[in-house]
Amino acid sequence: MTKTNKITAGQLFCMLFISRMVVNVTYSPYMAASGEMLDQVVSACLSIVFMTLIAIPIYVLHKRRPNDTLVDQACALTGRFLGALITVFYGLYFLFICGYNLSFYSAFVSSVMAPKFSLLLLASAVLLTACYGAFRGVEALARASGIIIVIVVACLVFFITALLFKLDPLNYTPLLYDGTDKMWIGVEQMIGRSSCIVFLGMLLPFTRGKVKKGFFTWLFSTNLTMIILILVIVGALGDFIRTQIYPIYAAASVAELGIFKRVDALFFAVWTTCLFIKVSLGLYLFSLCVKKFFGQKAAKFSIFIGAAAVFAYSLWTVYHENVTFFIYQMSGIFWITVTAALAVPLILLAIDLIKHGRRSSRES
Repeated sequence: MTKTNKITAGQLFCMLFISRMVVNVTYSPYMAASGEMLDQVVSACLSIVFMTLIAIPIYVLHKRRPNDTLVDQACALTGRFLGALITVFYGLYFLFICGYNLSFYSAFVSSVMAPKFSLLLLASAVLLTACYGAFRGVEALARASGIIIVIVVACLVFFITALLFKLDPLNYTPLLYDGTDKMWIGVEQMIGRSSCIVFLGMLLPFTRGKVKKGFFTWLFSTNLTMIILILVIVGALGDFIRTQIYPIYAAASVAELGIFKRVDALFFAVWTTCLFIKVSLGLYLFSLCVKKFFGQKAAKFSIFIGAAAVFAYSLWTVYHENVTFFIYQMSGIFWITVTAALAVPLILLAIDLIKHGRRSSRES
């Protein structure tokens, strides 16, 4: 399946950096079942290694079939029936990622930021803008990301600088003081929310340039940002972190720089902007899955169908406490992401290598 390279490697990883910031600014020791947020510094370092290993099958598949997305390769290597099942799996995965992140966002607004604000209106506004972004396509999202990343980085620098004046050295405790269990749980959370690796498998065929260099720049920059955020938040809040579901927001509420008192609105703006890119990408990739079997017109229409499903899912999870609790349990999300990012690509790569070996044997 021939594709025109529409975006550069730099644009691709700008989009993925912004998308990953949704994870970084909402990182919570509560979700990692750990009150020791400082241990998550080690988790972030280990995540660099594990995420590199997880991405290898997707990268090798891309090098072998540079014009094919993951779903294209699934159909080519496993046949139409199994390929269709894999395509459905990835389509649902992209909708799940959109719904999960919008649910988390809505739960935050309804419980912390503005409890009286209409979730119906909020979810509608986010999804309408995301639909517009997805409908315009990856080129438009890439161009928008070039502007958004400047704003996001500037806000992060401002936020971190404001917190530097709140640091207390006594808040830092020895790393892994209570063992390594919480560190591994942190790794599970960071990898479980690494949907960007799956996004790579769908977007690489549309990309030109030095992908490998871009990947490692993205990987190190996002994890370095995570480490810096953890260090300044622990230094600013200390044991107060243990009582917070949203520690970065709590830190933003007490941060100040010059005439600027409280930068929680800045935190909310960064999260909202990054969420727009992440949900737009998720809906766009869902439409690519639909396009594989139903064509371009159906793919465009499917963006709105997918958004409706995400809308219903996100509100359903927020309004049902037993379902909302699932948002903060990472084991299930970890295995779903590992299946999408590693297991399926690894199986496809094995099939491709076996078929190639058989062809070589027959030719010789």
